[in-house]
Amino acid sequence: MSATEISMEERNLVIEVVLDTQWLFEGFQKTKGSDLVGRIARFFQSNPNWNATGYNQKMAQLAGTSVSNVNLLEMYWGNWGKYAKYSQFANETIPYLGHPTQSRVFLPVYIILSLLTLAVIATRMYSRATITGFVRSYDYVILGGFIMTLALGMQNAIILSTSTYYRGVWDKTWLDFQVEQDSSLSASILYPLAVVLIKSSLLLFYYNLSVWHPLRWATIVTGFFVVANALATIFGWAFQCNPTLPWKHQNYMNPEGVCPVDTWKLEIATGAVNIITDVIIWLIPIPMIWRMQLRLRERIISIFTLGVGALACIACAIRLQLINMAWYGSGDESNASIICIWTITELYLAQICASIPAIRALVLSKAPQLLGAEPSDCKENVYNQYNHYDQYPDFGSQSSLEKSSPEVSVVAHECYDERVDNRV
Repeated sequence: MSATEISMEERNLVIEVVLDTQWLFEGFQKTKGSDLVGRIARFFQSNPNWNATGYNQKMAQLAGTSVSNVNLLEMYWGNWGKYAKYSQFANETIPYLGHPTQSRVFLPVYIILSLLTLAVIATRMYSRATITGFVRSYDYVILGGFIMTLALGMQNAIILSTSTYYRGVWDKTWLDFQVEQDSSLSASILYPLAVVLIKSSLLLFYYNLSVWHPLRWATIVTGFFVVANALATIFGWAFQCNPTLPWKHQNYMNPEGVCPVDTWKLEIATGAVNIITDVIIWLIPIPMIWRMQLRLRERIISIFTLGVGALACIACAIRLQLINMAWYGSGDESNASIICIWTITELYLAQICASIPAIRALVLSKAPQLLGAEPSDCKENVYNQYNHYDQYPDFGSQSSLEKSSPEVSVVAHECYDERVDNRV
């Protein structure tokens, strides 16, 4: 027998036997699952009379647990004959499954993307402080998204190199399994929170870009679906079973326990909504750009600047596909480190893309020749001629909307707000 000859059903059966055996051996929570399966298989071979008096007490003594736990396991499997058969099968199959490990690529990718995104966000903050004199609220929101992503990546880096380094449960201890499930729940909560902060930053930016009602209503409606989708993800994962935290010791074999939430369907459904809202967010400003009196080249540049976030949509789609393959693909395809890489890539790409408009405004202000513009052509500079806040153009009017680029509009709004706050 080879690993390629083992079906997914047989692999899943081995995983179930290993986890049930680890749960039973309460006194050996730091022993690998393969060793415990070997012990229980040898016990059944040495004690084939399952109906003998004191059989369950003898097994409890072997596992370092209570007789009530042994009785629960017997009730779950129906009889010891079935459990003995499958534990023997698992013991014979585990050597052919090998010892797959997580990829070591995650840590360098995480470090590089973290440093790159930090530099981009720092440049974004400098752009705001330099051009408008202050940092806007949506800049702080995306900074919160960066911190959330940093925490998520740090947790993944630690888990992937310790408790979940070996991908097979037969190479893990019961304590490793507990830590893995705890970190999985934590990641399932941190990820939607980071997504909400990043998308909220973009939507707030669009909302302040113009007082054009269709644009503002589009941001409000999209923001509602973004928040609702995140809440569905968080509550779906947090309360997937009753009792909650079904991997905790007694909850694992609770005869009254039930898990009404299909986490695969939850992940696919919320992931699909996530991709849809990604696409909508990057499309929202395009109608406004078409309404402006800009040259074709300026329109294309503005659309590209605001629409480059489609890269994050692609990363999100790849992540969703990998999750689907992890549920229904082969063992090699369920490498958690690869899913973590694309999760971090998606979040960091979204933050980088969301910061491009601010960075472009900084380049136009400091070095316009890099973008093929002359200093005299930089529209951001025309606002230096206004000495009083009430001399700024009304960007809520139709004529002003048609004459302004997105970068000019948001810069003017920020300068206007600042002067209104500081007027005597």
